[in-house]
Amino acid sequence: MIKRSLTLIAIPVLLATSAAFAKDGDGRVERSGSCSGSSNWEITVKPDDGRLEVEFDVDQNRNGVQWHVVLKLNGEKVREGNRTTQPPSGSFSYDKRVPNPAGEDKVVAIAKRASGERCRGVARI
Repeated sequence: MIKRSLTLIAIPVLLATSAAFAKDGDGRVERSGSCSGSSNWEITVKPDDGRLEVEFDVDQNRNGVQWHVVLKLNGEKVREGNRTTQPPSGSFSYDKRVPNPAGEDKVVAIAKRASGERCRGVARI
C-alpha cells in the first residue's frame, strides 16, 4: 500500500520536473525557475547558424525596474547589459547570440537588481 502511494506521488512530480526541462526537436533547450525574490525566469538556448541563440526572460510583474544581466558560456562572461521591465507584464527579455564551441556547452544567465533579488538560469546544450 505504501509503495503504491509513493509511486502515485512520484509520477506527477517527475512529469512536472521534465516539463520544466524540455528539449525540443529543433535542439532547443528550455529551463525555468524562481528567482531569490518573487520573480520568475526562463532561459531558452538553441543552435542558430553555427552560433547559440540565448533568450533569457525575467517576469517580475512590475514595470520600470532595472536589472543587470550577465551571460556566461562555459564559465566565461560573453555578454552583459541592462534591461528594464516593460508593460504590460512587467517583464524583460535579454536575447543574444553567442559562440557555439564544439561539444556540450553550459550557458548561464544571471540577472540582478538593486534590491538584491537575483535570478540564475542554466541550460546545457
